Amino acid sequence: MVFEFLKELLFPRKCVFCGQILTRNESGICHTCRSEIPEYAHQRQIPGLDGYCAVWYYEDSVRESLLRFKFHNRPDYAGCYGPELALRIQRKLPEADLITWIPVSRKRLRERGYDQAELLAKETAKELGLLVVRLLEKYRDNPAQSGLDGAEARLQNVRDVYRICPGADVTGKRIILVDDILTTGATAGECAKVLREAGADRIFLAVAASGSSRKEK
Repeated sequence: MVFEFLKELLFPRKCVFCGQILTRNESGICHTCRSEIPEYAHQRQIPGLDGYCAVWYYEDSVRESLLRFKFHNRPDYAGCYGPELALRIQRKLPEADLITWIPVSRKRLRERGYDQAELLAKETAKELGLLVVRLLEKYRDNPAQSGLDGAEARLQNVRDVYRICPGADVTGKRIILVDDILTTGATAGECAKVLREAGADRIFLAVAASGSSRKEK
């Protein structure tokens, strides 16, 4: 009890978006951000997927938060994003058999120390009571998608980059594929293709944020 009090005093919990110190009845996100940050409401077709959902738009404080999560050693943010993504999955996607994630390459994993999509998938699966299984591996370290201009360049960049993990059985499975950010959908589509060729029945994508602008609705 004393340890928890000192920990809270020295390292107070802060909102993952605005950095404001949280009150006792706030968890991960402050009341202000929870009320002001818009929920994702855009819909589009992504080749290879049977559907998708996102919690927020990839903009402003959400973008900055996810960049900290991904590049600035904040793996703890997954504990906040996961429950939010789980709620969105329950509202937007059909029932699934298991959850997996879009993995980073071994090189990126060594550099970063963690796979942000894996952490997000595990926190999400825990909330949903679903099995989380590593099904894919990224066996080629291609250039980052964020540095490429245009959908076609992104499609070419992820072609033949992923493969099914040895021994993974996805025959007839309904799978939720988790990632942190959705932009063009090229990476998710390529992963879905690999899973479908391995025998998966239906594949849905669930992300913390999507890059679709609210102006496109």
